[in-house]
Amino acid sequence: MELKSLAIIACSLVALSCKKNSTNAPTAAALVREIQVSTPDSLIVLTYDSNSKLIGAHYNRGSIVMNNLLLTRNSDGIITGWQDDGYVLGDYTEQVYSDPITHHYISAIRTFPGGALYKDEFTYTNNNITQVLNYYDIGSGTYTYNQKTLFSYDANGNISGAQFSLFRSGAWSPLYTSVYTYDNMVNPLQMGDEGVLLMSVLPYEIAFGRTGPNNFTSGGVVTTNSYTYDSNNEPAALTITYDSSPIQITSVTFLY
Repeated sequence: MELKSLAIIACSLVALSCKKNSTNAPTAAALVREIQVSTPDSLIVLTYDSNSKLIGAHYNRGSIVMNNLLLTRNSDGIITGWQDDGYVLGDYTEQVYSDPITHHYISAIRTFPGGALYKDEFTYTNNNITQVLNYYDIGSGTYTYNQKTLFSYDANGNISGAQFSLFRSGAWSPLYTSVYTYDNMVNPLQMGDEGVLLMSVLPYEIAFGRTGPNNFTSGGVVTTNSYTYDSNNEPAALTITYDSSPIQITSVTFLY
């Protein structure tokens, strides 16, 4: 579970980009309803409530259901939890706690059918989440450190860097650091700090560079992201080139 979680966080990192001074997901001019992915052949269908807040993400890779994410929100539109029964993480539920005044997220607890528990705690600086501490339950409700992620932001509120660490032998051990760049175009899949909250459960193709104020262009395992924009200056298509051997290229199409 631990290595899978780290891989998802690494691949989903730019989902963590938060819009400044807002804990709610901004509303784009047009909502992305479907995302089609060429390699592997996949379809992501997004659903929203009457206030244009994301409440579902259904991700099929061929005939396999990778994610079937269903979110719950309170009357202020703040996420209070979700459930998922997809292939990526299996069947589990998540309960989310937030401050009723600031609407900052405090913690999230993930429960699996066997009783395994994982917990995230969030630290804010200037309304941006700058640290996520991940714990796992070693029994009887006793948690121990597992992973730590530290974030820095650019002037627009995109995450510009992240440092990942593991807790081993009583101390934090740095794993790696990544630097991220963006263009100056508006990303229609902005999620504010909900991107941090959902970083390990969003479908990969949404998470990777899709939730900051601007569109992600390079960093992490991605060498380049090349966009085609429509007449409304919204991303219509994206070609992702991965830093891998052999080089992997994926085409993505956005439907509004």
